[in-house]
Amino acid sequence: MITDPLALAALITLATALAFQLDRSVPLLSKVGASLLAILFGALLSNTGLVPATSPAYDVITGPVTSFAVAWLLLSVNLGDVKRAGPGMIGAFAIAVTGTALGAFLAALVFAPAFGDQMWRLAGTLTGTYSGGSLNYAAVGRAVELPADLFAGTAAADNLTTGLWLGATLILPLVLAHLYPTPVPGTSEGEEEEDRWWEPENGVEEESPVDPATRASGRYTSHPFDQRTGMSAVDLSLLLATGIGLLLVAELISTVVPAVPSILWLTTLALIVGHLPGIRGTRGAFQAGTVALH
Repeated sequence: MITDPLALAALITLATALAFQLDRSVPLLSKVGASLLAILFGALLSNTGLVPATSPAYDVITGPVTSFAVAWLLLSVNLGDVKRAGPGMIGAFAIAVTGTALGAFLAALVFAPAFGDQMWRLAGTLTGTYSGGSLNYAAVGRAVELPADLFAGTAAADNLTTGLWLGATLILPLVLAHLYPTPVPGTSEGEEEEDRWWEPENGVEEESPVDPATRASGRYTSHPFDQRTGMSAVDLSLLLATGIGLLLVAELISTVVPAVPSILWLTTLALIVGHLPGIRGTRGAFQAGTVALH
């Protein structure tokens, strides 16, 4: 059994890298997703007895690393995109979130005998993930102190169920197509915008974030894991300093206002700081946050 924290950290990062690589290079596994692949690798290692059930390395990941993931990913969020969504999409999202919350509430009543005191934590965490994805799952799970075993098990169940539901949502448009008019094909301008899914920094044209070899091979599918960013030592130091600073300030505020979990302060501060001049568009924030989250 591997018990050394450094060896476990190396194994975890290797499993994460393998999950990313399989997601981007194997079409069938890309439908499963890197998140579920990483969870399956962890479950395989744990259930075969190669790694222990508890370790200081795990505590670091479920603690600071997860917090860094939340902070870095939110630094890459642009709230201006909400305006582009329009009232129709925002209204649809509001209806969906309301339905999600009601569904979680009813499910909590049904399954309360099975999970006991942990049921409210599960319901809140699942409401979060179906409202805002994996980032919300991590943030809410941390805020309600969902136990580590339930955190991992629920994530696996969530990914499997989501896969089935996504399949249903792909079929539903075909079934309901006769109820709606055929959409007008997009303009050439829209197609160009779709092909070019990265944005230049500060109006300066940059080279494609996709590896030239990947584009030349014909496997280019605008996969987010292929996105590249040219980071300097200054960019990296700024990213680390911002992440650590956000965690520190969030913890300090939570000691003054203990009624509000520190993760809520962290998310709020990260969204605000991410729009400040000099911080907005920090290179590598999305990539670092994605790796830390997985």
